[in-house]
Amino acid sequence: MAQDYFQGFTERKARVKILILGAYRPTSSDQPAPCRERLEELRNYLNSMGYTYAKLVADFPDVPRYDERDEVHFELKSKDMILHWATGLVFVFLLGCDNEGVGAELTFVDTQRPNLFHSSAILLERHLDPSTLTRGVLIRQRIEAYEFEDDATRDELALGACAKIVYRNYWQI
Repeated sequence: MAQDYFQGFTERKARVKILILGAYRPTSSDQPAPCRERLEELRNYLNSMGYTYAKLVADFPDVPRYDERDEVHFELKSKDMILHWATGLVFVFLLGCDNEGVGAELTFVDTQRPNLFHSSAILLERHLDPSTLTRGVLIRQRIEAYEFEDDATRDELALGACAKIVYRNYWQI
C-alpha cells in the first residue's frame, strides 16, 4: 500500500505545475547580480528532482503576445500563468535583485487567487528587507517566509515546498 502511494507521488510530482516567481534583474546595473541565472538554477534543480513542470514565467512562449509593449506583455503573461496554469507557486526574493515584480505578483495572488497561498512558499534570502507591502501580505495572510543563506539551502527549501504542494493537491494532479 505504501509503495503504491510513493509511486503515485512520483507520478504526480512529474505532473504538478510549479511556477517559480522571482526577480530577473539586479537592483543596480553597475553591480550586476545573477538574478535570473539563480532562478534558472533553482528550476533546473527542481526538474532534476522529478518536478518536470517547475517553470519560470520566462520559460513560456512570448507568442502570441499579450500586448506589443514589453512591460504590459510580461505583466499580463505572469498574471495569466498564475491564474490559469500554476498548481503551486514558489516566490523567491533575492538579495541584490529588483524584487518589485515578485512583490507585485505576491500582491496579485493576494487579491485574485488567495486560496493559492496554501500551495505556495515564500523564500527570502537572509538580510533581505522586503517591502512593507510584501510584509503586509505575509502578516495578514499568516504566511511564514523561509529564510535561506545560500543557494543549496534555497534549493532544499523549494524542494520541500514542492513536496507540500503535491501533498496538498494530491487528488487534483
